[in-house]
Amino acid sequence: LLLMQSNQSKDRFFSIIAHDLRSPFNVILGYIDLLVDPDFEFSPEERKDILEKLRITAHRTLNLLDNLLSWAKTQKGDLQVESTCFDLTEVVHENIILAESAATAKRISLLNNLRYSWMVCADRNMIQTVVRNLISNAIKFTYTGGTITIDARNSSNGEIMVSVKDTGCGIPSD
Repeated sequence: LLLMQSNQSKDRFFSIIAHDLRSPFNVILGYIDLLVDPDFEFSPEERKDILEKLRITAHRTLNLLDNLLSWAKTQKGDLQVESTCFDLTEVVHENIILAESAATAKRISLLNNLRYSWMVCADRNMIQTVVRNLISNAIKFTYTGGTITIDARNSSNGEIMVSVKDTGCGIPSD
């Protein structure tokens, strides 16, 4: 029974990883297809914007793979948290760019209410993973034409609270 549960957990985990890798690779391939299509002409600004999105997406994909390696380390008890100071607003913005194509396909509005820098000290890769998963799940469960709002605020104990709200189906109470 324990072995069967372990295999089911592993299968769920690999399914999640495959899903998380599919999104950035679709973004990368979509932009590359546009860039090599002779029927499309881009201004230098448009080309620069596309290349920047490709760069960010490639970095996020690499971070996702790094997170997979970190997970493997947790399974062996070797995970080390690497706390650094960084701008949380930048992490949210990068993840919004990564999610834009999936949101656009469902005509979902992504609203980023982080208007200024929120400097935090934490493991950037872990925060990146959490923000990416929250936005990805919000897109997955938000109906076509819906809205996803990302916000941050100071909590009563001095921590920063990030929220991802959507107009989706919600989580059943049970």
